[in-house]
Amino acid sequence: MSNIDPSKATIDRVTRELLEKALQDGVETIWHRFSSQQPQCGFGLLGVCCRHCLIGPCRIDPFNEEVSRGSCGVDSDIIVSRGLLRHVCAGASSYTDLTMELLDYAGAVAEGRCRDLTVMDRSRLEELAKLVDVDPQGKDETKLLAEVVEAVSRDLGSIFRSKIFENNVPPEIREIYAGMGLRFRGALREIVESLHKTHEGVTTDPEDLLLHSLKIGLYALWVSAYLAYTLQDVLSGTPSPRKGPMGPRAISEDYVNIVVRIAKRPLLKKLVEIAKSKETEQEAINMNALGVNVLVPANFMMSEVILSTGMVELFVVDYLCTMQGIVDACRRYHTKLVTTSPIGRIRGAEHVEVTPENMTEALKKIVKMALENFKNRREEKMYTPRTPPEQAMIGWSIEALRSYLKGSLEPLANALKDGTIRGIAVVYGCTTPKVVHNYGHVEVSRGLIKNNILVLGTGCWNVAAGLAGLLKPEARQLAGEGLAKLCAEYNIPPCLSFGGCADNARIMKLLVEISQILKVPFNRLPIVASAPEPMAEEIMALMFGMAASGVVVHSGVRLPMLGSKLVKEWLEERLEKIVGGKLFIETDPSKAVSVLTEAVEERRRRLGWS
Repeated sequence: MSNIDPSKATIDRVTRELLEKALQDGVETIWHRFSSQQPQCGFGLLGVCCRHCLIGPCRIDPFNEEVSRGSCGVDSDIIVSRGLLRHVCAGASSYTDLTMELLDYAGAVAEGRCRDLTVMDRSRLEELAKLVDVDPQGKDETKLLAEVVEAVSRDLGSIFRSKIFENNVPPEIREIYAGMGLRFRGALREIVESLHKTHEGVTTDPEDLLLHSLKIGLYALWVSAYLAYTLQDVLSGTPSPRKGPMGPRAISEDYVNIVVRIAKRPLLKKLVEIAKSKETEQEAINMNALGVNVLVPANFMMSEVILSTGMVELFVVDYLCTMQGIVDACRRYHTKLVTTSPIGRIRGAEHVEVTPENMTEALKKIVKMALENFKNRREEKMYTPRTPPEQAMIGWSIEALRSYLKGSLEPLANALKDGTIRGIAVVYGCTTPKVVHNYGHVEVSRGLIKNNILVLGTGCWNVAAGLAGLLKPEARQLAGEGLAKLCAEYNIPPCLSFGGCADNARIMKLLVEISQILKVPFNRLPIVASAPEPMAEEIMALMFGMAASGVVVHSGVRLPMLGSKLVKEWLEERLEKIVGGKLFIETDPSKAVSVLTEAVEERRRRLGWS
């Protein structure tokens, strides 16, 4: 294995400890495999390697005019824009498929096939009903749920128009693109067309492909991700922040530990319910344990090293952001990897399929597997990190924030307008070996709050920010004077954890509400976004969706677009003239913070705000 220096791999002390332990145990990690891939293909990094037909692969040399076209005649502008659209399309597909699976669960509840779930938030169900023109009046929850599931399913597949898109996207944004001739049909129709447009012999206009990438990004953000978080609220309740220890130290040697990476919140909630039941607690006591813990102690890059505690009985996943390398890491310890989704099978893992009809039965089986595996721990492999846990408040929602602000979002909106806070930033995304682990997330977040910009975050950022102590009210000491004052008055952190990646749509709905309070068009608000460590295509879809919505968006990793001058200029300059947003790349977090802060201040100047 390649030599890895833990002190240079991550800024987080507990991750460093666990990486050192993993190295001692001979565990190969993502850092090792990434190192062995160096140097990476320069054509691929620039986005000028084309594999979209079987004549290829063709590659364009941006420094050699003699190799300026692929075999079919496409140039770097076309290859890069095609590749970006396919990335965005794959990312949008992940949110759309999650939505369709949740619709299956909701439909099963309405039809009586799933008795393990029920409608937990009728107000959220009525919100969905209004979007698809279903009248909720006089209908019980079962009937209303059935009608909403049918209407939403029909909207997703519509070849004519999408009511969800039209009713959800801010009108000022929608009208800009309608004026450019874009049609707004069902998400599935748009995704299928995207793949067709990138097929050999179809679209070779790079600007048209870029425009379609932005359109698919809008669908990913305002339709698919919105539906995903809303349906989960309907079936498992709207989140409210809870306080507790963050990170690997939450893994206890006295408990049976189940680490999860589960996108479907209703499934996760039911798993926790079973794990905390009196029946399970007694079984744990019989196994000489105090109980069963269900944990989310790690982000993507920590997936393998978390196992080096030697105290993880099961690693349970459905899909998204689970690497094949976990299988080998599990084998070094007693941990079992368990998959639960038919589309998330992993070679070498045990599969326990969870469906709407068998949810409780299947999840009880999973908990039983963890209990039985507790006795297989090897004391010589067990390790408790020395680094103490950080406390964090996680799981914010619009409703929860409104409650902390004394029942209204007006204090936040007014603080934004009067300059108490200068702006609002969305920080989200993955972790990647291309960036020192957690460094981008933490440095960008710290820089923004120091400049009095409130940070709202999701995804792997949650763990990075939590381990850095940014998700507790006391973190206001790291913020600028105005933001610190706001946080102290309402007892909130300067960085608010809003959940998984789909919850970026929840944040956008929050920002829409602020826009409405202030009577300022959405794409003129002093808001910015940053993906300091993007890895997955779903994050690419969100970046394009936010930029297309008029937000200045930062990527801390070089995207496969630098091989085309046209694409780079289009996303960084022309898009800003069209809708006010842009997508720029900056690998230095401090420089990124400067650009984002200036974007906020420029918006304030245009609005005439102090």
